[in-house]
Amino acid sequence: AFSTFSIAQTAVLTETFNSLTAGGNTTSSGAGSPDGTDIYAGGTAAALPNFPTGSKGYSGGGMLKLGTGSVVGTTNSKAINLSTDSGNVKIVLDVKGWTVTPATFDINLLDSSGAVYATKTVNYTAVMSGNTEKVTATFTGGKANSTVQIVTNAAAYRLYIDNIVITTEPNLGTIDYTEAAKAVSNTLWTNTASFNVKEKSTVEVYNMNGQLVKSFEVNGVQNVNVSSLTKGTYVVKTTTN
Repeated sequence: AFSTFSIAQTAVLTETFNSLTAGGNTTSSGAGSPDGTDIYAGGTAAALPNFPTGSKGYSGGGMLKLGTGSVVGTTNSKAINLSTDSGNVKIVLDVKGWTVTPATFDINLLDSSGAVYATKTVNYTAVMSGNTEKVTATFTGGKANSTVQIVTNAAAYRLYIDNIVITTEPNLGTIDYTEAAKAVSNTLWTNTASFNVKEKSTVEVYNMNGQLVKSFEVNGVQNVNVSSLTKGTYVVKTTTN
C-alpha cells in the first residue's frame, strides 16, 4: 500500500517564451546567437503579456536573454496575486548563463508601489553552450498586486531564462490536510489513486526525498493506475490548470 497526503497548489503565472522565436541561445555569434534587438526598447515586448516591462531583453530562440556584456538586464512580470496560501511563493525556472560559471542572479518581489519587499539570490552553473538547469526560489509574505522581477548582476551580466512557473502553496507545517486532501479521494493507495477535482488539474507525486516520481492530468472524478510506484509514503501536489 502507499500512504499519501496532498498539497493544493495554486498556479499563479507560467511563461514559456515560445513567442520569442528570433535568434538562438547556444553561441555568442552566428546562427546560434541571440537576436540583437532589445524587446523592451521598441522591440517585441508586446508578445510577452506576462512579462511586459524590463530592460536589455533579447529574443533567444524560445528563451529570453537578459543583459549585455556590460549592462544588467531585467524583466518584470505583470501584477499578480502572491497572497494566496498564506503568501508562500515558489518560483521555478530554467536558466543558463553566458560563459561565466558559477554565477548568480536575483529574483525580487515588488509591491504595488514598485518597492522591493523580498529578494533571493539564485546560484547556477549552466552556460549557453550546454543545457539549461532548473532552479527554485521560495518566499514567504507574498502580497496581492505583486510584480516578480528577475535581474542579472555585474558579475554575470547575461542570462537566459525559460519555463517560468510561479505558484503559491500551503506551508507543510501549517497545512490543513483535511481540506487539502479533498482532491484525493483515497489517501491509502494499493494500485489505483482516485481523484475528485472541479477543474482539469496536473498531479505531481513526490517521494519523501523530494524527487518527482510520477505526474499526470486529471479532470473531474477519475481513477489513475499507480501500480508502478514502490511501497512507501508520497506527497501529492495538485495544480489547477
